Amino acid sequence: MIHLEKLTYENFDDVFDLEIKKEQYPFVADNCYSVAEAYVTLINGGKVFPFAVYNDDTLVGFIQLAYGETAD
Repeated sequence: MIHLEKLTYENFDDVFDLEIKKEQYPFVADNCYSVAEAYVTLINGGKVFPFAVYNDDTLVGFIQLAYGETAD
């Protein structure tokens, strides 16, 4: 079953190791960049929620949701 889990110390290295397909580069930022962007958004008052995406116990992706004036 597909489910989301918070980004944690236990899974962030695996999320950073996920590779973006060549076709995705114009549309999707590198996961490490996205997490850094989330930190900057948070310290500037925005709301951001990074998640690891799992299919059962297998990490299959990363998604980040944000809202507010400082969310990019």
